[in-house]
Amino acid sequence: MITWETLIISRALIKYGYSNFSLQILEYCDIADLTEREQYYLDKLNPKYNILKIAGSSLGHKLTEETKAKISKSIFLKKKMGIYVNEKSALYGRTHSEETRALMAIKKFGANNPLFGKTHTEESKELMRQKALGRKHSEETLLKMSASKGYLVNIHEKCDSVTFLVVDFN
Repeated sequence: MITWETLIISRALIKYGYSNFSLQILEYCDIADLTEREQYYLDKLNPKYNILKIAGSSLGHKLTEETKAKISKSIFLKKKMGIYVNEKSALYGRTHSEETRALMAIKKFGANNPLFGKTHTEESKELMRQKALGRKHSEETLLKMSASKGYLVNIHEKCDSVTFLVVDFN
């Protein structure tokens, strides 16, 4: 997985050359102790290229406005160029197993959900409403939405004294 630290180190290696860097194994440890040992070395060595100060967590790390703008621009350009959409996406066509989906749901349940205890502002609600007004759903999607909500709709046509059922859909 490519992280910001990986990019920073990669760029430094290219800029200053591999001969100006060294790699050492400081300690072998059990995987259960890994985070604790990482924190020990972060505190002891205060490495220049590690922007996070808490092992295993990005807690407390704040991106600068400049960095946020660069990330936003990068994502926008990638979407515009179609790099990570549809067939070009690494996740295209893949689905999670039921077990994985259940685990993901549990991790985002209750207080773990980023929106837990929060409400949308009136301004946000209005923006969402405006966006939804222009949305056009396919017939297939409309049928799926109707089926999931379970509303039975009957349309009747009356001719003289006899009423005919014209359409019946769920």
